[in-house]
Amino acid sequence: MKLHSIFTIILLSLILSYKGYCQSESKSKAEHALRHSNFPLALNYYQLYDGISKDPESLMNQAIAKINQNQISEAIEDLTLAKSQAYNNVDLYWYMGQCKHFLNQWYEAISFYKKYIENSSEGDKFYSASLIEIKNCLYSSSQDRSIDKSNTLVQSFGPEINSVYDEIYPVQSPSYGNVFYYSSNNTSEAFKIYASQISNDGEWIDLDIISRPFNMSKYNLIQDIDIKGQTLLYLEQQETTKLVFITIDSLGNEIKIPVPLENLVDGIDFHIVNKNTLAFASKQKGGFGGYDIYYWEYRSKKWLAPVNAGSLVNSPYDERSPFVNEDKSKVYYSSNRPYGYGGYDIYLSDIKTKDPISVNMGSAINSSSNDIHFKLDDDGHMGMFSSDRKTGIGGYDLYFLYLQNFDFSVARDSSSFEFVIDRLNENDYRALVDLNVKKDKLDTIPANDELSLAIKESIQYPYNLFYRDSHDLLHGENARKLERLTKDALVQDFHISIIAHSYNEPGLEEYVQYNTLRRALLVSEFLVEEGINTERISIESVADNYPLVKSPISSDKLASLSHYNKRLDIILYDNNSKIINDSLAMNWSMIPDFALDDKYALYRLIKEGLYYSVQIARSDRLFKNALLRLYHDVFIRKEALDSTNDYYIGLYTKLEDAKVLLEDIKKSKSLSPKIQAFYNGKPLTDKQIRIMALKYRELNYFIKDR
Repeated sequence: MKLHSIFTIILLSLILSYKGYCQSESKSKAEHALRHSNFPLALNYYQLYDGISKDPESLMNQAIAKINQNQISEAIEDLTLAKSQAYNNVDLYWYMGQCKHFLNQWYEAISFYKKYIENSSEGDKFYSASLIEIKNCLYSSSQDRSIDKSNTLVQSFGPEINSVYDEIYPVQSPSYGNVFYYSSNNTSEAFKIYASQISNDGEWIDLDIISRPFNMSKYNLIQDIDIKGQTLLYLEQQETTKLVFITIDSLGNEIKIPVPLENLVDGIDFHIVNKNTLAFASKQKGGFGGYDIYYWEYRSKKWLAPVNAGSLVNSPYDERSPFVNEDKSKVYYSSNRPYGYGGYDIYLSDIKTKDPISVNMGSAINSSSNDIHFKLDDDGHMGMFSSDRKTGIGGYDLYFLYLQNFDFSVARDSSSFEFVIDRLNENDYRALVDLNVKKDKLDTIPANDELSLAIKESIQYPYNLFYRDSHDLLHGENARKLERLTKDALVQDFHISIIAHSYNEPGLEEYVQYNTLRRALLVSEFLVEEGINTERISIESVADNYPLVKSPISSDKLASLSHYNKRLDIILYDNNSKIINDSLAMNWSMIPDFALDDKYALYRLIKEGLYYSVQIARSDRLFKNALLRLYHDVFIRKEALDSTNDYYIGLYTKLEDAKVLLEDIKKSKSLSPKIQAFYNGKPLTDKQIRIMALKYRELNYFIKDR
C-alpha cells in the first residue's frame, strides 16, 4: 500500500511536470511566433497556454496578436484583464488607445494615448506615435461626419486572395486587365509573388507562377510592371536585398538584370515612373525625416544620385509607396504625418498646378489603420492598395478602390526602361540568362492547354503572318514575307492594311482587343523602319470575333488546326483604294471544310462590299468600357500610325440595322456613337460617299442622317 502510494505520487508529479513543460513550451512558441510577426501561429499557441488568464504579460502579447488579426473586442478583454492584475506596463495604454481608435471611438482613444504619454518618457517606444495619433483622432472626429463617400467604393479582393497573413504590393497586369499580381506570406514566413485572374462573373482563378525566376529567394516582393508587360521589377532578399528587373530578350529568353544598390539606403516601394526614372522611399541622409520619396534617374548608361521629391511631398514623418505620373506632376503616396485618420494615409500632391497642393484622399479611402501600396489604372477610375484595416480578414489585405467623378488619372510612359535596354544590348548580357524559357511577354498567364502545333515555316501564303507569340511576327518565314512585302510596297507605292486576329486569349475583352492591335502595330512599326510612309499603313484588330477555324470543343482535329486563327492578314490597295492583294481571299485548301468557321466566311463576304459600323470611341490608348464586353463584334482601327485608336461595333450590310444599334448604344450617356460607312474594308470619306451614292442609293439616306 505504501509503495503504491509512492508510485502514484511520483506519477502525478511526472504528469504535472510534463504538463507544466508543455504549458511553458506553448508560451515560448507563442512568443517566438509573435517576435516574427506570425500572429495566427502565436494565437494558436496562446490558446494552448492554460495559465494565460493569470499571466498579464502574455495577455497583452495575445492582445497584440488579436489586434493584428482584427479581433479588436477580444483584444480589449485581454488588455482589461491584464490591467486588473496590477500589470503596469505602459504599453497597455497604447494598445488600448489603438483598439478604441480602430473602433472610431476617438475621444476614448485620445484618453488612452494621453495616459501613455503621462506615464512614459519622450524616448519611449510609442511616445511620438501617441502624440500623432491624438492629432489624428481630433482630425477624424471633425472630418468623419462631413465627408461625402458617394463617389468612392472600397471593396476587398475577397477571401480567395486575402488571408490571415499579409497580402501586399498589388499590381494590375497592363496586358490583361483582369489579372493582378501581389506578394504574400500566406504559406510560410517567406514572401512569394502570386498572380490571380478574376473572371467576368467575379470568380478568382489562381495562376501558377510560383516556380518562375522571380520567386527563387526567401523574400520576393513585386514592385511594378512596365506598361508593355515585358519587364517586371521586384525586390528579392536572401542574405542581401536586391532590386531586380526581369525581362524578355529578342529571342524570348527570361533575363534577370540586377540594379546596383550601392548608393541607396533602405530603399523600398519602387515604382517605374518613365523610361529612365524610378521612384522609391528611403531613409537617405539629408532628407526631411524618416522615409522620404526620392527619384532615381538612369541617364547616359549610369545611375545618377537619387533626388529628394521635395517638401510638397515629404515631411518630418514617413512617406512611402510612391505612385507617380511620367512628368512627376502628380504624386500619390502614403504618409503617417499627423492630422490624418491614423497610421499611414494615402495622399495626393499635385505639384505643377498654379497653386501646388498636397491633400489627404479622405475617409472614404483611408482608415484608422495603415493604407499603403496605392496604384491606379490608366483611366484613374480604379485603384488598388493594401491595408491592415480592422474590417479585413487579418494582417494586410488587398482592396479595390472605385472612383466616380474624380480626375485622378495618371499618364504612364509606354517606352521600355533604358537601363534594361542597355543591359540587353551589352555583348556579355548572355551571362545574365537565368532561365531559357521562351515567352511572348513576361506578363503572361500560364495556359492550361498550350497549342502543340508549331508554326510551319514552309507556309507560303502571300502576306499572311502566322504566330504563336509576338516574337514570331518578325522572324522566320514571316520575316521573309515582310521583306518581300516591303520591296513590293516601295516599288509600287501600295497602301497596306493589316488585320490582326487572335485566338483563345485570357483577359477582359478590351485588353484582348488592344493586345491584338499591338501585334499589328509591331509589324507596322517594322515596315516604317524599312521606309514605308506611316500614312500608307492602317491597322485593325478583330481579336477572335471571326475565327477561320471552329473552336475545338471536342475535336482533336480542330485543335490541331486552331493555330491558323492566330495570324495577321495583309491587304494591299492602290491609290484608288482598289484591292491589289487580299489575304482575306486566300484559298484555305489546307483546312477541311468541316473545320472552317461560318463566322469568318460571313466576315470575308461583308468586307468585300459596302457595310456600316457604329463608332463608339476614339482614344490615344486603351479604351475601357463595360459596353465592350456586351458585343462580340467589336473592332479597333488606326487609319495611320499616328492617328487615334477608333473603336467600332458591328458589320452591317443594311443601314437600318446599324441605326438600331446606334440607338441602343446612345442609352449609355457616356458615349457619343455615330455610324461610319466602309467599302472594301476602308472607311469612306464624304467625297467617296457622294460618288458611291449614285450606285448605292442607301447612302443618300446615310448622307441625310448625318
